Amino acid sequence: MIQMKKKIRSHVALPLNLICQFYNGNKVFVKDIIRNTQFATDGTNVGVKKGYYGKNCEGFLSCEIEGPFHELIQKALSFSTNHEKTNFINANHLLLETFLRIQFLRSVQMLDSVNRESISSKVFGPISHENLIAIMANKSGSLLDLIEGKKFARIVINQSPDYSFIDNSIGFYTVNKEIKNLAFCIPISPNFLIYIGKADDKLISHFYSDADTTKALNIYCLLTEKAIGNGFLIAHDEKDFNSLNKH
Repeated sequence: MIQMKKKIRSHVALPLNLICQFYNGNKVFVKDIIRNTQFATDGTNVGVKKGYYGKNCEGFLSCEIEGPFHELIQKALSFSTNHEKTNFINANHLLLETFLRIQFLRSVQMLDSVNRESISSKVFGPISHENLIAIMANKSGSLLDLIEGKKFARIVINQSPDYSFIDNSIGFYTVNKEIKNLAFCIPISPNFLIYIGKADDKLISHFYSDADTTKALNIYCLLTEKAIGNGFLIAHDEKDFNSLNKH
């Protein structure tokens, strides 16, 4: 009798350990922006496809990206002061760069763009997501190179009584429309995110986010998802999606 290999249940883009950071009890809330629906789930089936990534790719993502980044989050949040949190985050800039690069590659829209526009895909056929990651994983360069001048990362704490931070399907988003003022946000829980921008950034020049700023950041999260994501957002509470009204 032939034994069929069990297909791995791959989280296509957003790692499960990041989804879990947004748990409310044993569930998260998901907004499907393509179908315009919302639902609660335990998170294990959010953005999952069986057999999407093979064993080697799953191992790489787990050992090189998802595990180390989760450890970075836990360690950063364990410090008692913002000064300690910030120093630790900035001491691990290389991991932030790697996370952003790989998560960008994990966007299905990114893969579709490569297969639609690259010369190699026209000659050899479309490349798989797994092969794209394998080819590009060790390339030099970083999305953070798009930020002009001295860069500075900080932990931003949500102090809004109305909304918490939300996350999208690739785990990060961009802020500001002009390239010269570009910044990146990596939500790491409903009340914390990593903000990477210019040292003299005016939007987040402090460590705290009030209601208006939290709402603005959530809208940027949605806009980035529409531009390069896989079609969904996650939140700790369904009411957090109200920050996106009219967008």
